[in-house]
Amino acid sequence: MRKILLFLFLIPMLLGRLTAWAEELPAPVIDLETVSSAVVMIHTQFIESMVVQGETYEVLLRKPGTNQIQPKLLKKEGTGTLVVKGEDLYLVTAAHVAKDTLLDSEIIMKVAGDRPQVIPITQLVSGNDQLNWIVHPTADLAALQLDPNAEVISTLRIHFLSAEVLESKRKAPNRLQPVTIVGFPLGLGTEGNFSPISQQSKTVSGLLTLPRLDIQQSQVFFLLDNPSIGGFSGAPVLELPGVYIAKNAIKRNRDLRWVGVVHGTTGDNTGGKLAVITPAALVLELFGAE
Repeated sequence: MRKILLFLFLIPMLLGRLTAWAEELPAPVIDLETVSSAVVMIHTQFIESMVVQGETYEVLLRKPGTNQIQPKLLKKEGTGTLVVKGEDLYLVTAAHVAKDTLLDSEIIMKVAGDRPQVIPITQLVSGNDQLNWIVHPTADLAALQLDPNAEVISTLRIHFLSAEVLESKRKAPNRLQPVTIVGFPLGLGTEGNFSPISQQSKTVSGLLTLPRLDIQQSQVFFLLDNPSIGGFSGAPVLELPGVYIAKNAIKRNRDLRWVGVVHGTTGDNTGGKLAVITPAALVLELFGAE
């Protein structure tokens, strides 16, 4: 009888300790591999055009000595991130990348075996007559709310990054901690094996109000020491889990934070260049603008 009473007395104590231990267990780590699955290339092909005496003309090519004529095709590429917020799915990128997308644009994403898969952007939205981008009123940011069709929903299911990793405060990252851009500079990383390119940099400013490089409208940015590269536009800028040295002490960052989105590169004729980054908190403002 005493043993039974002792056992009943110990049960609440044991349950309390188990609960405490469970609360102390670290949350699942979102790492660079998780981000690589959520990052996609946005690819758009179009016919080159030129303006002659105020009129716009498409550029066509003719093989000498023949009547074979074909359009001169150009391509534009940028980086986007698949994001889930609550029950809503989005493709987030820079507004100047979104502006160049067409109904026949494509995204290229990672599938099993680290292989690239091309998906028409029209398979990601409910209507096929237009792309209804949500554009930030001042910042170089845009989001496309997704409603994938049955053909691609199973492919997309595990490829979304939670909006909870977005930095919610308007601030520049810690200058002592490195940040990492993940995307597709020069269109690299989507042929053969799917492998987004990562570039590590350090923050070199606090928040600055500067004119946008595309439309000269002022917005808030911060700067990185390494310049961006064409194709990185729209890419996420991340503080990754790991250790770093600050004030001669080793500090640990356990959680991944999405701290910015690549806008572009600024520089002068001396060759000095800096990456211009939109703070990630403005992405959350974008979601609230629906």
